[in-house]
Parts: sequence; C-alpha cells; structure tokens
Amino acid sequence: MRSVLSAIILSVAWLTGGAAFASSGPSVKELLEHPYHGYEIIIQIDKSSAGSSLNAQRLRIHRYHASTGEIEFVGRWHASTGAETPERDIKGRLSTRKTPTGFYKIDFLNQDAYSRAWDGPMLYAMYWDYNGGYAIHGTEEYNYFKLGQRASAGCTRLRLANARQLFTMIEGMGKGRTLKLNKRTGKPLYNAEGKPIVQRTYKALVLIEDEGELEVTRFGFRHRDEVYSGPNSHHAFMSPHGVAYSSLDSFGSEGASDGASGDYAAPASSDYPTVFGPGEIEGYVPSVPSGADEGSDD
Repeated sequence: MRSVLSAIILSVAWLTGGAAFASSGPSVKELLEHPYHGYEIIIQIDKSSAGSSLNAQRLRIHRYHASTGEIEFVGRWHASTGAETPERDIKGRLSTRKTPTGFYKIDFLNQDAYSRAWDGPMLYAMYWDYNGGYAIHGTEEYNYFKLGQRASAGCTRLRLANARQLFTMIEGMGKGRTLKLNKRTGKPLYNAEGKPIVQRTYKALVLIEDEGELEVTRFGFRHRDEVYSGPNSHHAFMSPHGVAYSSLDSFGSEGASDGASGDYAAPASSDYPTVFGPGEIEGYVPSVPSGADEGSDD
C-alpha cells in the first residue's frame, strides 16, 4: 500500500512539474520581505557599448545569503552581448541580434547546447529566455578577443571557465521557491485573486540593463548614485580586500576564475538610508524587453 501511495505522489509531482511540493520552503510573506524575492544569485549584465558606461559589456555576480542577510561578491567578467546590428542566420532568417533588457529567471540549463540558427556551440548554456533562445554561455577561444564589446546574436558570451563557474553555481544551488517578477519593473506579479505568484525555479535572477544604474546591496537594488556618494566619489570602488580603486584601469584580472580580484565590496550598511526591492527604485524603469527573435541564440 505504501509503495502504491509513493508511486501516486511521484506521478503527481512529475505531471505538475513538482507543484505537489511547492509549499516547501519560504512562505509568501518571507518571499515578499526577501530583498530579491527568493533569488540568491544576482547576475547583472550591462549591454551598453564598450566605454559608454562604467560596467559596459561586463557581467557581475553577487550571492545573497538569506541566513545572514549578507551579500557576497563573486566576480566581474568581460562579456559580449548582442551586436545590435541586423544579420541573417545560416537559414536566411533576419535577426536583429539585440539582447533584451529586463529582469529574468533562469529557465533551463544545458551544458552542451548548440545553436542551429548560427551553427555554433553554446557550452554551459544558462537560458533566461528559453523560448526566445537567449542564454548566458561560454564561447570558443577564437571569440575571446571580442569579449568586452557587442558581438553576439543576442546571447551573453563568457570565457568558458567563467561560464562553467556560473553554471556550476546555479546548478549546485538547485531550485527553490521564488516570486514571479515583472520583466520590465522587477516587481512581484499577482494573480487574479491578488496573491503573489509563487514559482519553483533556479534561484538566479538576471538583470540586463543598457548603461546600468543599479547596484546590488543587502537591502535590494540601489541607484549607483546613492551607493557611491559621500566619502567615495561616483566612480570610486572598494575591492573585496578593502583596497580603493579610482578607475577601471586599476582593476585586477577580470578573467580570474575565483572572482577574487578585479572588483569591489559593498559599502557598510550605514551608507544606505533608503531601502528598495527589485523594481521599487523611484524613477527607475528598465527599457521594455524587446520581442525575442526566432533563432537568436548564439
């Protein structure tokens, strides 16, 4: 009898995609109060053209530790987002080669993905728009010289070592309860009954901006102007070891797989007079995500 019940439970879980166990984990109240609504890996991508903003063509990663409320800096790496110029894929279909902006969850992981539209590997692919074919993935060494500038068909390219590190982190953390967010504002979405929509997904939140203005803090996203004001100038940063850097030229190797060099630590909590969650920054609205082009994966 027990085996029959177990089989029924497993069948229901398989048919509902794990919904039978969706009640386990943080409560809705806890997810609403969570600075990142259940997401614990925060991935920021600045798609602006090289040199146009402080983090142009860089991918930054932070981890939010819910147990302590602390933010851990993981890495800041050169990346390549969409070239933003139209081109036809190998099947003759015209692609805008644009990377959409907005807030996204990781839909699917595929270590050995391959782009049929562009006839190329997408190793360690982390899809944030699986239907549109958009992913963060590793690129071959012959493309390394393009990292740090717009170059892809819409995906975000990384060095293979960096893509592997991020892929392993997301996969290792597994799935959990998060709130479904508005892609444009980052605010929680509500159903017809006025309740937040809870989902079970990878606990990685992807924010794609054009000339990004947001920084990750233990209290949620903040405007860069607010984070780097006061004793530190607008372009002054602190490394994880407490060493101040005044410009990007002072940063260490951005390709370091351990993420220990080449970036900054967040200012002390006393530097934050106002607290905002995702999408709640006054006057801040990321541009509306563009439609996904068929075969935009690259």
